[in-house]
Amino acid sequence: MTTVAEKRRRFAELHRAPGCFVMPNPFDVGSAKYLASLGFPALATSSAGMAFAAGLPDGGVTRAYALKHFGELADAVDCPLNADFEAGFARDAEGVYESARLCIGAGVAGFSIEDFAGGPDAPLLTLNEAVDRLRAARAAIDASGETVLLTARSEAVWRENAGGLSEALRRLEAYIGGGGRSVRTGREDGAGSGRSRPRRRTNPGQCGGRRAGSEPS
Repeated sequence: MTTVAEKRRRFAELHRAPGCFVMPNPFDVGSAKYLASLGFPALATSSAGMAFAAGLPDGGVTRAYALKHFGELADAVDCPLNADFEAGFARDAEGVYESARLCIGAGVAGFSIEDFAGGPDAPLLTLNEAVDRLRAARAAIDASGETVLLTARSEAVWRENAGGLSEALRRLEAYIGGGGRSVRTGREDGAGSGRSRPRRRTNPGQCGGRRAGSEPS
């Protein structure tokens, strides 16, 4: 069985290498093992898939449930696992630090923190709030001494009244300064396509793809 440290090293190598790679989204241990058996170099959890498999809406699980889910999937496969950690399951930066510490302990190779605030009129955290939370997650990783990839994710494209692609790219520039080593957004174009790297930057990027009419993960 591949060790957690080896998975984390491999995940970092994948992000440093030229080109791109695909991380499909398992929703339970069985789907994780199946996808890993197909030879994908890494897997990424889905907040929606995790919640729907539990009979709950996206965003409806607790931090404890998410951490248990991450740990089970990470233990089940030999490839790296990236965790969709939503907004960090915390109200403030101090809480995000603790959440990040626990997420690292679950054995993931990386995790994302998003800027979704949950409200229809103000769907995103303020830029300062979002950056502070990323800095807290980065501090938790640095304190752990582990090689864990932090992805800064903006929901400005997916959410209504959130500013669209231009706002997402503006935020991602700031999130890199806040400690994000990878950045992510997504852009809907019919069947789904993504653009995730701010201009003039060399940080790795992630993009979310989906079929038309389905929910983003």
